[in-house]
Formats: sequence, C-alpha cells, structure tokens
Amino acid sequence: MTHNHVYDLLGYEMAQSQSFNFSNFTDAKHRLSLELNGVKHFIEYDRITLWQYRTDLTRNVHAEIYSYAQTHLEEKLGNNSEQKKWLYEYWALHGFMRCTGVNYPNIDKTLHPDFVIHDSEGRRIGIEATELTVSLDMKRQNVFKEFSGQSYPEVVPRIEKRLGEDAIHFDIVPLGPSFTIMPKEATCLSTQRESNAEQLLKKYDKYNEIHNIIKDFDEFIILGDALRSKIAITEEYEAEEILSILRQNSFRSNTTFALIFRDYASNTILTREWPQRNRLSQAQRCSDQMG
Repeated sequence: MTHNHVYDLLGYEMAQSQSFNFSNFTDAKHRLSLELNGVKHFIEYDRITLWQYRTDLTRNVHAEIYSYAQTHLEEKLGNNSEQKKWLYEYWALHGFMRCTGVNYPNIDKTLHPDFVIHDSEGRRIGIEATELTVSLDMKRQNVFKEFSGQSYPEVVPRIEKRLGEDAIHFDIVPLGPSFTIMPKEATCLSTQRESNAEQLLKKYDKYNEIHNIIKDFDEFIILGDALRSKIAITEEYEAEEILSILRQNSFRSNTTFALIFRDYASNTILTREWPQRNRLSQAQRCSDQMG
C-alpha cells in the first residue's frame, strides 16, 4: 500500500467522523491514532469542523492527510447547501472560541441567529456569523471550486486562463495531491472596508429591527468571518478600519461586533472585537494553527 493510499484512508476516516450532533467542541475533540513505517503517531482534531489541534506528524505529511480529509468531507456533504453553510458557521464560531479562550458548554444550532449559547455563568448569548468577502475573492473561490481535486501542476494553466487578468494577484501552490490559490500579497482593498462594515450593519438591523430579538439576549455577537476569504482581511489594520466605521454608529449595549481573520504576515489567526469585552485582549491570537 502506497503512502498516498494510506493518507487517503486516514483522510476518509476523519471525514466520516464529522458530525453536527455534538453539543460542544469539547465533546467533538478526537484523537486519531495511526502508524506509518512502523512508528505510531496521532492527530487531534475537531469532529464538527475538522479543525486541526495537534499532531506529531511532519508538516508535509499532516498537510497531505488533511487535504484528503477536506476532499472527502466535500464529497460527503455533496450538494447539501444547508450543511455546507453550517460547516462554515461552525468553523467561524470555533475559530472565535479558540482565539478568545472561551469554551461554551452548550451550543445550540438555530435558524435565527446561527447559534444560541449558554455560557458557564448562565448567560444567554446569540451569535450570528456572516462571511466577509470581496468580488476578487469570490472569483478565486469560484475558480477553486471549479477545479478542486484536480492534479497539480497539470491544472495550473487552466486555472490561470480562468482567472484571466486577475491571475497576477494569485499564486497557485500545491497542497497535498491537489492545490490551493493564495494571494501574492495583501491587495489594496480599502474601498471594500466600507462594504464589509455595511454587511455587519445590515446583520444588526436584521436582528434588531426585523427579527427584533437582540434585546432577548445577554449578549448578541455579530461575527464577521474572513477565514474563508484569502483577501477580505489580511492584517490587523484592515480589521481596525472596519471597526472604526462601526464605531460611528449607535447600537444596543449588549451588541458585540467581532472579526476573525488570518494575518498573512505571521500566518496566525486573529480576533478583534468592539466594544472590548473582558474575554479578549485588543488583538487575540489563536493558540492553534489551522490547516
């Protein structure tokens, strides 16, 4: 059996263990034991999102297994758009919790808002996740989806042709047996910050005026998720631009705006929020790195 076949089987096992039936991330944490070349190893990961915690594997081997796991998870979810949406929402919530150091014991997946949580102090918290993106990144995502799973480097010319003149903004790099599309540098997208802030403002108006439920929570968190996007937020000052726009408005005192994103200079996941809550420093870093 080749190494790639073994990695594929391990990735398949991880994907098959994924479930939305866990009531919290503590219960969903799992340690997968494996043996490669007669040496025992482990991978610790989350069975809701496949977020990777710890492993003693080399970075390259772990990346290959994780790539297979993601591919098999995509196959498992198939065309179920609801469950794909849940996965992105749980991913944003998990990242927020890892970065803020909180561990909510009870997480209920609901329709409005995305999550209703009861913390250890008995407070009732509503969390609504919204994806922050830009038009250029939407094109990157669509191209990635179109060619996902195809072999690197054979697929590169077709991707570059599909990206057209925007190909100059991206690098197509190998990831396991396939590829990923990364920004070459932090693109100047200041004009998009207002658009991102407007996304968050619209979410506030939706839940404060249309659904009229923000008042029913001890805290209501509107979570701007830039993890799926490669370029929506690439460093801390860009997150600060969005929060500065939000500060010009008035909101209910129990409302929190939070942003979670990857800082590409340090390759670290960061969280920023306003108003400042006790759970966070001004810019909190996650203790774990994602795949």
